[in-house]
Amino acid sequence: MLNAINWHSFLFLLFGGMSCFFALGVLLSSNVVRMAFYLIVSLTATAGLFFLAGAKFVGAMQIMIYVGGTLVLLIFGVMLTAQAAFVSMKTKSSDWVLASIVGASLFALLFVAVVSVEDWRVPREDQSALTVTEGESATLLGWSLIGIRVDKEEQPDPQLQSGMSGYLLPFEIISIHLLVVLIGAAFLARTKTIVFHGSAPARVFSMSYSDIYFSWNGRAPREIFWLHGVIVLKAIYILAAAIDWFLIPNDFPLLTAENGANGLGWLTVIVALLLIYPAIVIRIKRWHDRDKRGLWVLLPFIPVIGVIWEIVELGFLRGTVGTNRFGEDPLQ
Repeated sequence: MLNAINWHSFLFLLFGGMSCFFALGVLLSSNVVRMAFYLIVSLTATAGLFFLAGAKFVGAMQIMIYVGGTLVLLIFGVMLTAQAAFVSMKTKSSDWVLASIVGASLFALLFVAVVSVEDWRVPREDQSALTVTEGESATLLGWSLIGIRVDKEEQPDPQLQSGMSGYLLPFEIISIHLLVVLIGAAFLARTKTIVFHGSAPARVFSMSYSDIYFSWNGRAPREIFWLHGVIVLKAIYILAAAIDWFLIPNDFPLLTAENGANGLGWLTVIVALLLIYPAIVIRIKRWHDRDKRGLWVLLPFIPVIGVIWEIVELGFLRGTVGTNRFGEDPLQ
């Protein structure tokens, strides 16, 4: 039965239906946060259509730029500047009329463009005559971002070949820069005065490193998450990558020069593996502060949405006030 299903057509209808359905959700919803979530799902489904069409590069850029960049900025902007937890938008009748006219005109234009394509109106008699070509891929760019240049051996010029070292270090530096900008924007956008009861910053900085990085028990406030769980661990990784990049000439043995690898050394890999444990520990204690079990640390395995959810909840929402089932409030 499954063999009789045309999976390409099935996925096309699935992604197309999701894109249209959640686009209507953006149009009809009056809640700003829900509208942003619906827009994320709609644009992600549109990226799925690009992948089905063989345009891998366009699909990857759709996710990286629109879903991973613009919409995340929109969500943070809404959550950090809104006066209430849930902001509802009221639309006047005249706005509905104008929007309906513009929307109907654009739909009619797209419909005419679709039906004017001869190959889309008349089914092909010989399906075997279809030719599938491989589109531009984002694979090389993805490998380069983690420091691996798989196209290095394809470069005939030795001088240019020596400079093909990947983009791992600048990528990490830019990520730290954007993180600092985001924290600064969050601080400036707060509508309430920040008051730390009981000298909370002093307690945050006086916590022992063994409790912060290696103890699974207790709770951790937002300050611990940003300072130790993000900034410190990122800085250590960038330092290791810089030493590996400039001072250690050997490539990672499993990715030798025969397959074009460059830029990944033992130090970077070992440090990255060692940082996994404290990163998980801090996130588990931060989930405890939100009165949720440590299994929520698996949330980022949900693509895009899970990562955004974790950043918002762990980085911007306060923990439960007072003692919860995981321990005392670290800010009291």
